[in-house]
Amino acid sequence: MNDTAAALLANALKSNTNLQEIDLEDNNGITEVGRRVLLESVFDVSSLNSCVATNHSCQIHGLTPDIPEGINEFNGPSVNRAMKIFTILSATEKGYFNMNCLGDVSYKLIPNVLRLAQEFRGRPPVLSDFYFEQTGQRSADWNQLNGKPLLIITSMFELLRGWAVPSLS
Repeated sequence: MNDTAAALLANALKSNTNLQEIDLEDNNGITEVGRRVLLESVFDVSSLNSCVATNHSCQIHGLTPDIPEGINEFNGPSVNRAMKIFTILSATEKGYFNMNCLGDVSYKLIPNVLRLAQEFRGRPPVLSDFYFEQTGQRSADWNQLNGKPLLIITSMFELLRGWAVPSLS
């Protein structure tokens, strides 16, 4: 395989929900360009919408450097998708949430985002390294929350305060 074939495979992965694992070992024709296209097919961090549109069921092995198993290793596509979204939401140098990525999100999804934040509170985003590889930006240090009620309330307040929601009237 080469980078062109990797791009075709990456495009196919975006709509495939059945394939669970690909081993591309000994494919020396795939360069960093092809690897990056494959990585973005399973975890595109350019926006929440592009992240949701990626593959949430397939693990890719055998590339150098490898696309580690952290991507799509959880129990089912919905959990994998939630982990990716949480990683993007928590990618900020200040506070706990990246408010820039919520601008396009409908106010109708506020309960879902709050539920996601509540579910992952006190746990660092496990896909931070992959996000950093694509953006150069680290995630917030969620380890410091560690179940501390005041910090958890602070993180929820920060999320609600920073979310620019249009008037509901």
